[in-house]
Amino acid sequence: VLVITWHFALPTGEFSTDPKFRLLLESFKTVVWGMLTNEAYGKRLSVGTLTSIGGGMREAFRWFVWKGIKNVSVRRTHS
Repeated sequence: VLVITWHFALPTGEFSTDPKFRLLLESFKTVVWGMLTNEAYGKRLSVGTLTSIGGGMREAFRWFVWKGIKNVSVRRTHS
């Protein structure tokens, strides 16, 4: 059984599972699921690698929140 803890604190005192972050959290879940079930492109991740990438995913999520990005598919251009 694979259990991923998606509920974690953000630097703002909020949590990743708060309703305002629903879209972003669903985006991250889709990315992780795609990396685990990928059959068409490259090598898919094994379940065992989730532990090692989990911290990076949390930090990426926190960065997205800090930058105000609400979905992993949002692209911004900076001048």
